[in-house]
Amino acid sequence: MSEQHHLELLLGNRIFASLSSRDAQTLYSAGELEKVSAGEVLFNEGDPADGFYLVLQGYFGVTLIGDGGQEFPLAGVGPGETLGEMGIVTAAPRSARISALMDSVAWHLRAEVFEDLVAVGDPMGSAILRGMGRDLCRRFRAAVGEGAGLVAQLAMGGELENYVDTLGWEV
Repeated sequence: MSEQHHLELLLGNRIFASLSSRDAQTLYSAGELEKVSAGEVLFNEGDPADGFYLVLQGYFGVTLIGDGGQEFPLAGVGPGETLGEMGIVTAAPRSARISALMDSVAWHLRAEVFEDLVAVGDPMGSAILRGMGRDLCRRFRAAVGEGAGLVAQLAMGGELENYVDTLGWEV
């Protein structure tokens, strides 16, 4: 896969869509490629957020681990999609485990590189933050809608309490 294709994936992502081609090239050069073998964990829930990733090739699974060790698959993430951006914005530990479902390649932008862009007031950092904000809000709205639908289905079927118990949540 060529660098040009990687840049197209970068600019095709909502977070980076407002960058110029030149800024995208500069940003891409500041990151590094990471090859991840099928079954390998990219990061675990609770790990420090050391940056964020753009999937360039392959597919990753997003999984939550319950208190009893149960795995709850949440999503799959493929080429052109990002991973780990919540941690870079909040500086909080990783909220899920990410593992490669097949041999994959991701572009990794380290937290300190991103933080330097923001700290010096680089317009590129501001553009990325705005893109992250828009994307996270869009995803939050979608998740709330899906969650409300799931809760309603579970409640109507009398399964809500069992589901909450399985997750180990207290209500």
